[in-house]
Amino acid sequence: MEVYGEKPKRFTHEWWDYIWYYYKWHIISTVVAVVMVTVGLVQCANKTEYDLRITVVTEKEIVTTHTDAITEFAQGVISDATGNGKNEVLVTGLCLNGKNAEYEQAQLSKLTIELTVPESYIYIMPRNIANEAINNGILEETRTWAGDMESDGYVISLKGNEKLKSFAIDSDGEELYIGVARIFTENDPELEKKRQENGIKVARELVGLE
Repeated sequence: MEVYGEKPKRFTHEWWDYIWYYYKWHIISTVVAVVMVTVGLVQCANKTEYDLRITVVTEKEIVTTHTDAITEFAQGVISDATGNGKNEVLVTGLCLNGKNAEYEQAQLSKLTIELTVPESYIYIMPRNIANEAINNGILEETRTWAGDMESDGYVISLKGNEKLKSFAIDSDGEELYIGVARIFTENDPELEKKRQENGIKVARELVGLE
């Protein structure tokens, strides 16, 4: 058993010196732990619960101008799934153009997670990424949300799409495809169903069915 010496009278100057000398690292580690827990709780309390998440993958640069335009468009189409009185949409843009290896690796890591355990209900993506999404089984069949519209069964081409052009995305140059994700989480089936329905509404607007 470690001996810490004679303990001075509590709350005296000597007592504080004694506590700091013998328990400094205990105190520091406790403070750090409390701060981390507090930050985590604050982040959870302030976390936005989105009514719809959209992931856009492109080989061309995608910037805030693009994602803001898509966000504004989607907010005007969806309903309030979470019941907070707002139409909240999060658009994530991922650029895979091979110009910066480190940046692209980070983007690919995000994309790998999305294509394995999806949080988005709409994916706009080039053919190679669409194939990966299909192979991973994360997409609904297009007949469930687009009827008999021409498709490969899971995604619909947005080649020349006027809506994408209005978002300043070159739909003539790079052929992108749109797919709607299946529901994967069982945390709140009713909420996730509403989110997917929002995704279907936006997808149908984008392909010209609404």
